[in-house]
Amino acid sequence: MSAVDIFLTKGMKLRGLLITVLMLAACAASSEEASPTPAISPSALAPNVSLEEVEDLFGSNLEYPEPEVQELLLAIGMERTSTGSRFREERIGVPYIVYDTPVAWVSRYRTGDKSVDTLVNMALVMMISKFKSESTYRVGVDLLRKAAEKGYWPASAFTAGEYLRQAAEIGDKVGNNRFRDESIESKRMLLLGKLAMEHLNRCAEAGFAPCQYRIGFWLANSADKPTEGVEVLRHAIKSTLQDNRYQGYVDESFFHAVQVIYDLGESAGLSHAMREQYRGLLEGYSKGSQQSLNM
Repeated sequence: MSAVDIFLTKGMKLRGLLITVLMLAACAASSEEASPTPAISPSALAPNVSLEEVEDLFGSNLEYPEPEVQELLLAIGMERTSTGSRFREERIGVPYIVYDTPVAWVSRYRTGDKSVDTLVNMALVMMISKFKSESTYRVGVDLLRKAAEKGYWPASAFTAGEYLRQAAEIGDKVGNNRFRDESIESKRMLLLGKLAMEHLNRCAEAGFAPCQYRIGFWLANSADKPTEGVEVLRHAIKSTLQDNRYQGYVDESFFHAVQVIYDLGESAGLSHAMREQYRGLLEGYSKGSQQSLNM
């Protein structure tokens, strides 16, 4: 039985939605005008589903997801509420999965529908429903990669993290001292790094702070581009301060970025006063302050 078949034979009830996901959906609905659409087709208004309905499908996996899934859900919500979204008419996210039923999305996929909403919603079912398994999770990862190839930047954010994880696993297995410039492992790691950076650039350009932080730290730690890293981290901090939904998700990255900017900022042309201003953000951010910099 395939991973997809599992979700056609489990007899799933459709109940439940995490409060934060419902809030994101409500935000999206309030910011858009409804358009006439057929059933299970693009809709500007997120369907009205209850907390109990999603909980029955996803269990506690939405309340306590893996960090990479938590970041994916945040990205989906932010993309959904973005005024410049290319996918505003797609039925992407937990409310649509619950309302239309997972079986309906599986049916769409099986009949050849490879639209972004089908790919992403199928991935979420595979990765975070209470019937998930290691094999279904891998299916979800591949579906998100396909969605990323279609330009959906939240999927690019997730896919970049997956490539970086794979590269780190190779490094852990062989050890840095065993690498040779022409080794298979070295070439594989370089390829994974290149693919990760391509996807990080996509989500960073969309203004997603976690991707901006990753690029910034990557460059700041490089031998030849630490100044560029400081500039990217400044953008990441600005993105974080402009949207309070990031608080609780990027706190560690925020604090580390401030320290990097302070340490390397002088070589990047920042005055001592400006560097101190960044350090002053730490206390304000920890209190939930929405300070902004004159950048």
